[in-house]
Amino acid sequence: MSRSTTISSPDHGRVTARRIFTALRTQSSERWLYLFLAAQFVCQCALMAERMGGRWRIYFRAATFLSSLAMLLLLPGRTIKPHPASRLGIAAIAGIGLGLLHPYTNTLAGIAQWCLNAAIWAPLFWIGRIKLSPRTLWNAVIMLWAFHTISSVVGVLQVYYPERFSPSAEFVRTLMGQFADGLLITLDDGKQVWRPFGLSDTPGGAATSGSFAVIAGLVLFLSKPHWCVRFLSVFGVFTGIFCIYICEVRSIMAITVLGTCVMILLQVLQKRISRAAASPLCSTLIAASFCALITALPTVSRKASRNMRKAIPDFSA
Repeated sequence: MSRSTTISSPDHGRVTARRIFTALRTQSSERWLYLFLAAQFVCQCALMAERMGGRWRIYFRAATFLSSLAMLLLLPGRTIKPHPASRLGIAAIAGIGLGLLHPYTNTLAGIAQWCLNAAIWAPLFWIGRIKLSPRTLWNAVIMLWAFHTISSVVGVLQVYYPERFSPSAEFVRTLMGQFADGLLITLDDGKQVWRPFGLSDTPGGAATSGSFAVIAGLVLFLSKPHWCVRFLSVFGVFTGIFCIYICEVRSIMAITVLGTCVMILLQVLQKRISRAAASPLCSTLIAASFCALITALPTVSRKASRNMRKAIPDFSA
């Protein structure tokens, strides 16, 4: 019995290896992933164009989600192994689909909502058709980090040079309606500006880019030894913290702190003790340097400083 098991085992291994090799040959190039990310960036930046009418804005906003569904339906290749969260995605999509059976559900709006959520979960099902490698993952992270860092830089420029880089008041009021005036911040010189947009069409949207720039910047700083990459990552962290600070979005600040803690925890679980020890040290030094810099800059509003201090718990009491 043991002899037959020994003989059949290599055959089974060869069949499995042959199937994997065949699936790898039929997988799509990683360029599809880069193209998808680039399309997302273009669609988001297009929403900032004031000359674009409301009709075209709807097209670009819909293209953000339709591109994900298009990848699901049209991307060639075979999935070698399903994503670990694919079952959770199927359950979520099915649960939302059950909402269509509610008698008070607007059928058209319900279908649109279901398609929207399906587009959000779709990458779980088409990412397995792409040839992925650690380098591909790094390239994708660097693309996302670069975009959000640029968005953070634009957010900083929108505070210091609002006439040149910030959208017009008419454009913002058209987008936000009666809530627009509540999204203004006051500078020390008494001038009121919109919360930085970044590369988005929402006042305060630069805070989301700032959060990603901070977390991804710390990862790049600890993982890439090249001095140029480390310099740019620290620059991205500074601009990201500034955007979170000036936008006064406390939830984004909490998410950023939580994301940094999770990053440190992952380093500990992977037994990278030196990186885990360096992470809080780097975060503390960068935060302290930022506080010293922000104290020296008169442009930031005292009102924003007071509001931000209220969001930080006082442990001395």
